[in-house]
Order: sequence, then structure tokens, then C-alpha cells
Amino acid sequence: MNRYGRPRQKGKKGKLLVHASKLEDTIIQNLEERGVEFKYEPVTFDYLRVVRGATCSECNGSHCRIRRRYTPDLAIGTFFVEIKGKLDSATRSRMEAFHEGRPEIDLRYIFQRDNWLTSKHKNKYSDWAKKLGVKYHIGQEVPEEWLIQTKSK
Repeated sequence: MNRYGRPRQKGKKGKLLVHASKLEDTIIQNLEERGVEFKYEPVTFDYLRVVRGATCSECNGSHCRIRRRYTPDLAIGTFFVEIKGKLDSATRSRMEAFHEGRPEIDLRYIFQRDNWLTSKHKNKYSDWAKKLGVKYHIGQEVPEEWLIQTKSK
């Protein structure tokens, strides 16, 4: 077990990771070096997600929802951060449902790179975040402007 109460995982090269990915390790180490207070996976949120093509057995309605849970990677001040190296379609769908179900939560994204979403090269990760109307950053650290906003509140 590590100091966060989670078992260590082995990365692709066999090295032990403290967190779910090397990118998370890098960002958290950077926050610690900068003296930023944060919590790793501190809270889990419930939200409702639409089930497409389903019919309610009680009312025969077609607008069925299922309760889901989501745990953001970091909590810093009043906002949460999700760290993503790869943003696949299942994750995008899940995150869109979360934002729809819990719009009051200030969830921001850190993408390792601004990759293309699909092989057709029409949209990038940043385009997806802009479409959702959420804050994002490309890189391997929490941007200083986010931290300054937290300190001023």
C-alpha cells in the first residue's frame, strides 16, 4: 500500500507507480515540489446517465437513467482535476454524462498532449473541452493561473 491507501501498480516498463499512471505521478510530484495543497481521489460523485435504447419496466418510458459514480484524480481548493494521457470515446462519453448530470462541479482537465480525437483528424482534445465549456491545460503540470485563482478565493 502507498500513502494514499491504494496498492501500487506496475507501469509498462515494470516500474512501480504510486498512482494510476506515470503522468499522474509527474503532476503530483510537481504539485508537492511547488508546495500546493491537494488531495488525491478524495471524493466520489454520483450522477445519472441516460441509457440509450432502454425502456422503463415500470412506466414504459424511453428516458431511462442509471446511477453511476465518478472519482476525479485531484482536488485543489474548490476545483477538481482529471488527468488524461489518452481520451478515448468511452471516456469522453462518460465525462460528458458526468458534466450533464453534475454541472455544479468545477472539473478541469490536464491532457498530456493535444492529440486528435479520431483518425479523421477533425477535432483535438482541446476542441472537445471547448465544446463542453470546461477548463483544460495541455502539459504535465497544473497551470499557475489555476493555482492563483485558488489562493485568491
